[in-house]
Amino acid sequence: MQVAIDPILFLIAIVVVIGIFVARAAEHRKFPRTLPLILTGIALGVLNSLFSTPLFDLQGMGIPIEIVATLALSAVLFREGLVLDVDALKRNVKPVILLASLGTVLTTFLIGILGQFAFELTLILALLFGAIFSPTDPAATFALFEGGGTKIKKKLETTLGGESAFNDAVGIVIVTRIFLPAAQTNQFQLNVLLIVWTLIGGIIIGFASGWLGNLLIARVRRKMEISLITLSVGLLAFSLAELSGSSGAIAALLAGITLGSPHIVRKPPFPKEGTLELWGNISFLGEIVAFILIGAFFNPLEAIAFIPLALFMTAIILISRPVAVLISTLGIDLSLGEKLFVGWTGMRGLATAALVAISFEGLHLSNATSATAILNASMLVLLFTSAIQGLSIPLIAAETNVVEEIDELEEITAKQIATAAVILRLHEALENKEIGRLAYTRLATPFQDEYRILTERKKSLETEQRNVIRALKLELESYMNAIDRLYEALEVCDIGDRSCEDLVHQYERRIQEVEAQLLRLTEPAERSSLKERLFGSIRRVLNRKKVSEETGKVEKVVDIEDVGELKDLGEIEDIDSNDLNNELPE
Repeated sequence: MQVAIDPILFLIAIVVVIGIFVARAAEHRKFPRTLPLILTGIALGVLNSLFSTPLFDLQGMGIPIEIVATLALSAVLFREGLVLDVDALKRNVKPVILLASLGTVLTTFLIGILGQFAFELTLILALLFGAIFSPTDPAATFALFEGGGTKIKKKLETTLGGESAFNDAVGIVIVTRIFLPAAQTNQFQLNVLLIVWTLIGGIIIGFASGWLGNLLIARVRRKMEISLITLSVGLLAFSLAELSGSSGAIAALLAGITLGSPHIVRKPPFPKEGTLELWGNISFLGEIVAFILIGAFFNPLEAIAFIPLALFMTAIILISRPVAVLISTLGIDLSLGEKLFVGWTGMRGLATAALVAISFEGLHLSNATSATAILNASMLVLLFTSAIQGLSIPLIAAETNVVEEIDELEEITAKQIATAAVILRLHEALENKEIGRLAYTRLATPFQDEYRILTERKKSLETEQRNVIRALKLELESYMNAIDRLYEALEVCDIGDRSCEDLVHQYERRIQEVEAQLLRLTEPAERSSLKERLFGSIRRVLNRKKVSEETGKVEKVVDIEDVGELKDLGEIEDIDSNDLNNELPE
């Protein structure tokens, strides 16, 4: 089949541009981007059908939607592997493995059995539906909290992230090797060797590709070259696995883990800034294209008949996941609130969308009716669950006490301290002729740029905080004035005792709340303690013999403000003396 390139490029250009703005708008409003991206795809598909000559013919273009979705999922899994904290995962390996294996299987069967009972579906089709919705995508969940200045407990973040990565892999095997072939032939024919090879082959190929990537990276130095090698490794792992009949997604995940944690293959670490940025952009692009194209293939008029099924299956899914989590985590060191949060946070995302596309393509020739039912019902359920969970997760997190508040100003101050210390150490190495000027410039420039960005952000936050404090003080003064005025009115008998007492109690409660907020915003003790700990660490790392010597070095940097004078120090213009001078411990 000959594929026309020009209309495909035109379509991709439209999808990417629109998708970027839609996704950013969703993140700004602290909402998972799955729902708006799919709705954007549906809108594009409907708009396209209104033209007498459609702008793009999705069917005629020959775009293999299941390949697009699988590639996008593999890119996301590769990136998840790169950023996965293996050491933290080891500390939480038991709940991760149980949730990714037992939890995924339990969710599949709970959804399948309840779905078959409620709608008289065939057992195979009901279990296929359950398997499609068993993988989770907590990345969208984390974005809700990070955008709001809060953070999930580290233990839960590791558990959810690890589970998401591994249950995506398990879900792919269950769908593609068990339930989809059964739905195509309408009978179970388990090929145990194929199932085992899909898992083991993907693990071996991914691990070997990651080892090879680390070997190659050790022979290059530039960040661009490192990023390109990781790109080649990701493509190599996926393609070799698919050619060998194993899972490309599993291979991509294991390759990412091996590259992201080179110590597990006894290879030295490498700078990951450029690599993470590259793969962040690739996975973001993959999500945009996959969600919008899958949405464009979806016909909302056909889906109307499946709304009752989708609503009931949504309820079944939202019940089945927490039940499966509670059963899977029996004996695990998680509180009931944490288990309920993990259960409710099983948001569906790219893995589910990819499995929907794979199932539709695999069924539409052999069983067109089932393929249509899977596509329409699954897309509706994906929309419903994204909306319900996206709106309710912040509330559930607050009620289950799993959120840790972030003091962004304190974090920025800590980063400033560390960044300035690195710059000082590099300058000292330059003065002592430990490194040359070219090496100094190359190494110091990123830290100098980061310090400027941190300084600007810190000033902005301090301004916001001052405005908040000013507003709270005005509010406090207003309530106090209101209480005084109420007592004056009571004295001249303008109001009765009961009315005065009720309002005074109400205002006093609010005064207590405002005073607590002011105390939290103006209390410096915790920040001072943090600075002392950080400076103690900096002093040990830099092997300073005397604090006075370090102070002298800092003053030397602080005194330089003119760019023309920065012969040796690069472009440092505004290191805050409070960060490195005034707060040094004795």
